Amino acid sequence: MDKKTIAIIGAVNIDILGTSEVQPVLHDSNPGNVNISFGGVGRNIAENLCHLGFATEMITTLAEDDFSRQIVEAGQKIGIGFSHSMIVPGASCSTYISVNSDNKDMLVAINDMKICDRMTIDFIRTQIDFINSCDIAVCDTNMPANVLRYLAENCTIPLAVDPVSMIKALKLQNIIGRFTIIKPNVFESEFMTGIKAENDLALKQNADFYHSLGVKYVFISLAEKGCFFSDGEKCGIMPICSQYQLVNASGCGDAFVAAVVWQYLKGGTVEQMAKAGVCAASVCGNSKDTVCPDINEELLCKLMKN
Repeated sequence: MDKKTIAIIGAVNIDILGTSEVQPVLHDSNPGNVNISFGGVGRNIAENLCHLGFATEMITTLAEDDFSRQIVEAGQKIGIGFSHSMIVPGASCSTYISVNSDNKDMLVAINDMKICDRMTIDFIRTQIDFINSCDIAVCDTNMPANVLRYLAENCTIPLAVDPVSMIKALKLQNIIGRFTIIKPNVFESEFMTGIKAENDLALKQNADFYHSLGVKYVFISLAEKGCFFSDGEKCGIMPICSQYQLVNASGCGDAFVAAVVWQYLKGGTVEQMAKAGVCAASVCGNSKDTVCPDINEELLCKLMKN
């Protein structure tokens, strides 16, 4: 195939995002704006990769409800395939509710993602040949730990993973070394390594922990400070694109992962992968949408030259 194909194994959600217009007062109603969109870490990464010119196939759990049908129809319009996904009768679509403070950063979030736990090894076994026919597989940790382990042990192609949260990162214990690319934020990394990432040396120690297990590329998100990157030989901090103002932090990590994978498949260096990631995250953060429709290969190439 001329067009590289990426398997995305992870979550799809209905996302409900509320942003307060004032400093939030807990236990009270706050004026603000509410936006409803399609999301989920896996799906967001898939949409970003579609914008970057790849064929993407979601391997996820879908309900037989209207929300799931809308997710599939909207995804297919932008190039996300769902023919390799699992249908779960009687389940409800995964739903994610996030509340941003007036500074546009997340204050609290609630997820009802029980359907993700219905993914089984028996099902993923039926998809492993397809997954191994792709150029790379990207996972989030919203699936059961035994499914993640099966993927890690049976995938013959490069694997990338976003740990998603500290609690869900526990699912990566004993299999981290089977991933080619890992992108934790600083809190997730500290949780997994047990090393406080309080300075550049400690960040390198965090990265070295992953490298010692077999991970090739490490990207530790530092929020507004950019990211720490390492391939075991070259490392450093890549700052964000200063020309973009933060409007909404939701989805920035998903854009980062997609851009890193884009550069990886283009044969980019770890530094180029990190640069692509922070550029994509900066563009995403400047948009009210969880996935910025303006992200494309031409824009990222232009930003990477600055």
